[in-house]
Amino acid sequence: MYTVVYDKKARTATYLNNGVYGEILLLDDGKTVIKLFKKRERIFEQFIVDSTIKSEINAYEIVSSHDLLAKYIPNFFGAVQLTAILHNNKPVSHLYCSSAYLLEYINSPFEKVACSSKAKEIISLFNHVGVLYTEDADYCEIEQFYKFIDFGIVGVKEALEDISMYGLSDEEKIDNFQRKFGKELLWQ
Repeated sequence: MYTVVYDKKARTATYLNNGVYGEILLLDDGKTVIKLFKKRERIFEQFIVDSTIKSEINAYEIVSSHDLLAKYIPNFFGAVQLTAILHNNKPVSHLYCSSAYLLEYINSPFEKVACSSKAKEIISLFNHVGVLYTEDADYCEIEQFYKFIDFGIVGVKEALEDISMYGLSDEEKIDNFQRKFGKELLWQ
């Protein structure tokens, strides 16, 4: 059993799934999931995680506020700043106790968008509002209606790999990335 603390509230949660950058927990209301992000040892790797968080949150904010596209994603309840993550009442060290976000829980199996031409066609509409990274997106179909998750403003790792072809140091890659995508990711 997990406990996540945000907004001065402790919520219990159960583990659902994980991915490259994060873990998904189902909150105690049975209707909401929280996406938490994994810590990285190296500064460059943590930069990728931090940027991915911002990319995903910004993308959900854009799509959820769009009159026509909002129906294609789970309800987005926003970003939260965590103050603690516990597992069996002990602090969790492998997850980043910072930004996370809340989504409506959809109890359905998700598949990769790449497996469906119809899903690819629908999610390509996200590109028109600045959500350009959909390569790793997943979807499910509920009563012949598509819902998408795992998309962002930019594919952070992919953009940095492109920049790295020029033989730059990690610091130079970060600097170039921030110059290129800083406005989209609201760098502070």
